[in-house]
Amino acid sequence: MTGLEAPGTDERPRTAGAALSIAGKPAHNRHFNLSRDVIARAEVRAKQDGVSLAEVLRAGLDEYIDGMPDEAKTMRPGDPTPLPHTVVEAIREVWVTGERDRQNAFLSLLTRAGWSQKVLADGLVASGIVSSMSRQGVHHRVHQAPAELPDGLPVLAVRPPLRRPHRGQPGGAHDFSLRIADDQYALATQRATYEGSQMTAVLEDIFIRYAAGEFSLEA
Repeated sequence: MTGLEAPGTDERPRTAGAALSIAGKPAHNRHFNLSRDVIARAEVRAKQDGVSLAEVLRAGLDEYIDGMPDEAKTMRPGDPTPLPHTVVEAIREVWVTGERDRQNAFLSLLTRAGWSQKVLADGLVASGIVSSMSRQGVHHRVHQAPAELPDGLPVLAVRPPLRRPHRGQPGGAHDFSLRIADDQYALATQRATYEGSQMTAVLEDIFIRYAAGEFSLEA
């Protein structure tokens, strides 16, 4: 047993009628492809602590929500955010210089860091930095970037969303279902969207920190 609800492939809530509840709050079963290795490490400690993995995730999500940046709290549902706010502002800082080599160099740097050229193009347009940009346009600019990066380019700690391994590979993902209160899930998703993360990565990070002893909860 993992302490999580039964796995399934349907990513929608399982209940056809009234929603389930947690502590009197509306809740639904949500499905995530989480790393088997990460789950196994967290499960070892959860058994020692006498708690379920579901309890670990819910406690970790509460902590994650408590740390939400103020700017993320003002996001409206449906806001176009193909890139996290910090990446958009860094690009804007470079773009206002009007120096094409500097702009190209920064796009090249972001591409090397793992950001998709399609996502970069969409983010440039959605944020209003440029009126039009395609993936091919970003590719062309990256190709024109100087071999030696200019000094003073912004340094970003935020990483692009993880590309998950295919199911069935060693250490690959497994489908788990977790019952989460609707308001908790909405707030966690809001912060993840703002930061350019995926909820699967958020949940795995909670398990990793828990297994490493970075936070705990009572049974």
